[in-house]
Amino acid sequence: MKIDNYKDFETFDFIEDANFRRWVLENDKSLNFFWEAYLRKYPERQESLQEAKDLLTGTQTFYSSEVENVSQLDNSFRSHLSSVHQSSSAKLRDLHEVQTKRSLKRRYLLAAGVGAIALLILGLVLWLSNSNEVITYATCNGEWETIELPDGSFVELNANSELSVFSNWNEGEDRRVWLKGEAFFDVEKKESTGAKFFVTTSDLTVEVLGTAFSVNTRNSQTEVFLEEGHISLDLNGAEEKESIVPGEFIAYSEVQGKVTHRYKKTEEIQANWKEGVVKLDNVSTAEIISEIEAIYGMKVIVNSKSVLSKVSSVAIPVDNIDMAIAILRRALNIKISHTKDRVYIG
Repeated sequence: MKIDNYKDFETFDFIEDANFRRWVLENDKSLNFFWEAYLRKYPERQESLQEAKDLLTGTQTFYSSEVENVSQLDNSFRSHLSSVHQSSSAKLRDLHEVQTKRSLKRRYLLAAGVGAIALLILGLVLWLSNSNEVITYATCNGEWETIELPDGSFVELNANSELSVFSNWNEGEDRRVWLKGEAFFDVEKKESTGAKFFVTTSDLTVEVLGTAFSVNTRNSQTEVFLEEGHISLDLNGAEEKESIVPGEFIAYSEVQGKVTHRYKKTEEIQANWKEGVVKLDNVSTAEIISEIEAIYGMKVIVNSKSVLSKVSSVAIPVDNIDMAIAILRRALNIKISHTKDRVYIG
């Protein structure tokens, strides 16, 4: 999924898009961050997107509760659409006008009449009832979780992170997961079928054949570190894919439209949180603060701005904020205190 592919979408374009339907009809929360990022980039599409959501959700409720046989569809759909969307009747007329200017396929969809549209949406509801369930794993402040995926791959999910997957994966088909936060992936190779593994974030999609790597979606960009194997990155908003080699770190921001960092990085430093300890080697206090906020979900207040540029090397536990504060106090040689949800430095 690339955000730019949706830049010219109107209401019926959204309705016809499978990912949009899954987001609306199945309440697929793994797609929330994609559509949030889309609206940030293309705010002028807000009205069309909302109209599409209203039409889909209204008809879904209707078919789920009111229609008992197909013979009722034409007349009952007409009256229901009129009542449910009475306040937006002018918008519906505008939609029909827009559709007459679109492709032959879409013109036919409108010309076929209400019955054809009703059957189409009924099909969507039936498709929804048979669709694969989405499971979302989530971690809280100061915790991490090991997850075994249906294909035998393993994921270490860091604190304050979410991973969404389908409950059933068919043998031989490509595998897909959606990530918010940070995770380490140990992907099961499928040499007999060549099935790929995809990790999607709001900035990019990681394409994997079988390897070990970490992905971090914090700090308004996506960071990827490759431990072993081979992966390529499909960057949202970029024409060319990026490939990285073992030991390489890359950070990409769709908002900035560029790779912000790319360099070699040791495995011990990059994914050490899997053992419950985050090691930060020669980093600024500002970077340490960013990690504290991400791991513990706490707001850090800095009273002495001069300390932000100080460079230190520290190792802090993922699940013990009191010990982390004690370590930072000694490393930075500065007064640090904390409450339930705030840390004060200086």
